[in-house]
Amino acid sequence: MTQLIPQLLGRENFPFPPTIERAHRSPTTTPQSGFAGARGDGSKPRPMLIKLLNFQDKVKILRLAKDKKLMFKDKQIHIFPDFSAELTRKRRSFDAVKRKLRDLNMKYSLRYPCTLSVMVDGKSQRFTCHKAAESAFFTSPINSPMQN
Repeated sequence: MTQLIPQLLGRENFPFPPTIERAHRSPTTTPQSGFAGARGDGSKPRPMLIKLLNFQDKVKILRLAKDKKLMFKDKQIHIFPDFSAELTRKRRSFDAVKRKLRDLNMKYSLRYPCTLSVMVDGKSQRFTCHKAAESAFFTSPINSPMQN
């Protein structure tokens, strides 16, 4: 991990690799079927959590990551400032809605930190609350945004 940061963000920005206090992958549940993850077994790639010794390194990494598309082994990766247990719980509250959207073959994404973005008739609708998203997609077809 220490060598990956300079590799991704440029060795000129990190002549000395940042000191990592702790690094680990987040725990996960059973793999979802139908998703070709990094291991090719249908599982989603898991987030990596790192704690840096110096706050200035964290600020520098976040600033540099904003400015360019980060690629590792031909896959895009993202760097976010926080992925706490509370945020994970909040993101999981959208799971039922995401399943419904997959069943309906609708395009969606769960944006950081926790905003569900759904394409409806070529326009993006955003939901920050899972209850609002559920009422939009679990109601009768007459009230559904898919029928507008």
